[in-house]
Amino acid sequence: MNLIDQIFWRCVDAIEYLGNLSGLGYELTNIILFVIIQPLLILVFLFLWLKERRKNKNLISHNLPSPKSKLIDFFWRLSRLLSILVLGIELLIVYSIYFNAFTLPIKSFFGTGLMQYFSVIFPIAILLTYNFLVFGKVTIWLKRP
Repeated sequence: MNLIDQIFWRCVDAIEYLGNLSGLGYELTNIILFVIIQPLLILVFLFLWLKERRKNKNLISHNLPSPKSKLIDFFWRLSRLLSILVLGIELLIVYSIYFNAFTLPIKSFFGTGLMQYFSVIFPIAILLTYNFLVFGKVTIWLKRP
């Protein structure tokens, strides 16, 4: 069994456990989770996103002058460099894993599917974390502040 199958069966086991714990059964618990709760969460998050967007639009319309500093410009340039570096790393990893063109020094660790997923997602996670901590935005490519 590959990684996706294992994750699927663990989710099925968790839904069965919740169904047995609540006395509703697997089928009804599955319907409640994926037909009622999941769409409600999507609607709630959409509503909250629209509310924040309206609030930010009101703040932007006041046209308050923002101070420009050389440090922010430096962090922005560093973010751009990090974005290009992550793109290069991602292309190298994907090319190495899926086309077996050459081996990376840590190719022995890429044997399992989980390590492949982590190796692809980890550079992007570092970039997103950096941009969030410095600029407060979760994005891969920032506009000039």
